Amino acid sequence: MTEYITTSLKNRPSDIFLAEEIASEYSLKYIQRDNLSLEDLFVEFNCSSLFMVKNKELNLFNNKGDELFFHPGTGLIRTKVMERKEEDLLIKALGISPEDKVLDCTGGLANDSVVISYYLEKGSLTTLEKSRELFLIVKYGLLTYPGGSKKLKESFKRINLINTDYNSYFEKLDLNKSENVFDSIYFDPMFEKPVEESSGISKIREYASYDFISKEIIEKALEHCKKRVVVKIRNNNYSFIRNMKPNDLLGNSKSKIRYAVFEKHKIGYVNI
Repeated sequence: MTEYITTSLKNRPSDIFLAEEIASEYSLKYIQRDNLSLEDLFVEFNCSSLFMVKNKELNLFNNKGDELFFHPGTGLIRTKVMERKEEDLLIKALGISPEDKVLDCTGGLANDSVVISYYLEKGSLTTLEKSRELFLIVKYGLLTYPGGSKKLKESFKRINLINTDYNSYFEKLDLNKSENVFDSIYFDPMFEKPVEESSGISKIREYASYDFISKEIIEKALEHCKKRVVVKIRNNNYSFIRNMKPNDLLGNSKSKIRYAVFEKHKIGYVNI
């Protein structure tokens, strides 16, 4: 786990203030930068990664020279496609309406959360992220991302980001309270041995959670939703989902991504 936070060499008082504030709130150790290089910091503090505030934005560096920062990525492209009134496959899989309530159990860098929230103009989205590193990068990235339309920025504000895992989250929910029941619930699991992946996914791999999506978790999620549970599948990696017997499998010829759909009230399943 990343324990340290600092600023860039060309820091501003506002950067120092933000770094110290984040350190205090999330029990990180603040390092005064002085004129030390990143390499010097990694050696002196015997760490493999650290947060850095530069130009009011929060970034994450590791000792291999890789930098991680927030960007909506493909989510930005997909929202532009949605503006042309073209349907997004994830939104179709979730079967939701703009006023619905959705739970994203595996936030990552929030690319999918951005798309879902963009669609939920009158609804709400709760996004869970177990990794403290990814949680912080996304939390502050949503606040400081410099680009995007007014509508995109509004969608950022609708994302209720929580630093927890879905197992713990489900355990605390009281099904007798209506606010704990969602219209649809979404999972995008990370695999330890990917067949193929984008550069964006490879950068988060060392910080990501690899919690297994089990049949029991799908059943628990179905208890907490009104419509359906959706699980993303990459590169035809169906092995983990096959025995769970989803009701449907959505995809198209343009992408290697598929969505396994588990309906709340539906009999019958698709053969995979």
